Amino acid sequence: MTAPTVLLADDHAMLLEAFKALPNRNSTSSGTVTDGRMLLTECSRLNPDVVLDITAMPLLNGLDAGRQLRAHRRSVRWYTSL
Repeated sequence: MTAPTVLLADDHAMLLEAFKALPNRNSTSSGTVTDGRMLLTECSRLNPDVVLDITAMPLLNGLDAGRQLRAHRRSVRWYTSL
């Protein structure tokens, strides 16, 4: 079984770097984004298994981006935090 790929979305670069630095044998990072519009673009390009985002992001908030993502890609696991 292959490890799921994860796309991280947060508008704080330092937090994204901290998450990427955490060692994890159960998943692989497919990338990071800093706003909701970029999240949708990169999901189409990278096709991750899991998306982790934060609600308060510029251009398109995490909840709306997640709803659009789920409407087009039902198989992706999407998690958001406040």
